[in-house]
Amino acid sequence: MSAQGIALQELLADNEAGTNKWQAWFKSNEAALDVPCSVYNSETVRGLLKHLFAVELRHSQRLRGEEVTAYDAISASS
Repeated sequence: MSAQGIALQELLADNEAGTNKWQAWFKSNEAALDVPCSVYNSETVRGLLKHLFAVELRHSQRLRGEEVTAYDAISASS
């Protein structure tokens, strides 16, 4: 039986494509960012997205041995 998997470059390209798709969608539908949301103590979709990207950023920083950005230093409006 052969091992199944995905190459790192394919994974990174898929992640970037997904990010670009959603970034474009939210730019076209900005009001969606302020829809109420109660996932992970978020008050809005904007807060949930901040959490998702903060986790990704901070995990990457840890893996690279970099200083980890404080959660509160990450803007939900960027």
